[in-house]
Order: sequence, then structure tokens, then C-alpha cells
Amino acid sequence: MIHRFLVVAAALGLLLPNPAVAQTIEGPMTAISGDALLAPDGTTILRLFGIDAPELDTVEGWGAKMVLDGLVRGGVVQCTPVIGNQPRPAAAVQRTAAICSATQAGATADVALAMLQGGWATAQRPSLRGFSRESVYLDAERTAFEACSGFFAGKPWCPIVP
Repeated sequence: MIHRFLVVAAALGLLLPNPAVAQTIEGPMTAISGDALLAPDGTTILRLFGIDAPELDTVEGWGAKMVLDGLVRGGVVQCTPVIGNQPRPAAAVQRTAAICSATQAGATADVALAMLQGGWATAQRPSLRGFSRESVYLDAERTAFEACSGFFAGKPWCPIVP
């Protein structure tokens, strides 16, 4: 009976952690939207945990993608997938949420936080609940909103700048 349980549990992946979820992914990455990166393997999409950027079918979406690309291009990018957001094994392209940092010229930055600070993304409040940096992300979003930065510029509440 125990043997049968172990065989079934192993087949379902219940005994060993999924290595794609447990390991840090490092290397050159490409921005494919304002909140997603293509990993070096060319098949894994890493969605930046805790933020949402405009869709690519908008001007703001393309602006956010260009900003994200500037944050990661030419630097060392490390992404740690978030446990519980496992990629779909049957799909040709795997997608998972991850916390990513980029190092350029010796300085390391939290990529999602940088997108919030620049006003190129909004915080995903439900996913941030209980996250250790929840208040930092929410403060960054509020500051960008109040400063009319990024895609907030030109909104009705922002002053017109000559």
C-alpha cells in the first residue's frame, strides 16, 4: 500500500520539488512585454511577480517594454520563480511568475520595483499580500502616480508640463 502511494505521488510530482520552480534562472534575458522576460532557454517566460504593465497593443505597453528592455539589456539578470506558480509542462512555452534582479555597472536593482518607480507598471495587490516587499512596491506605485511618471503622465489629474 505504501509502495503504491509513493509511486503515484512520484508520478504526480508530489515528492520532489519542480526544478524549474526551485532554481534561480540567470543569464541574458529579453523583454517581451512590460512585465515579462524571455529566459535564456528561449522557452520560459518569466512574468515579473507583483506588477502589471499595460498590454502591447497600447502606446504605454510599448513604452513599458522598452523601459524593461533597458533595465535588463547587457546586464546580469537573476530570476527566482515564485513557488506555487508552476509552468505548464505540456505547453511549448512555459510561463511562471518570478522575482528578478538585474545588475549593470555593479549596481543591482529589483526589476519589478524599478518598473513601479518609473511609473511603467502598477502593483498587483492580491499577489503582493504577505510579500515581504509589499509596502515598498505600493509606496513606489503611489509615488510614481503622484509624480505623473511613466504612463501616468498626461492623465487628467497630472499638470500639463510645457
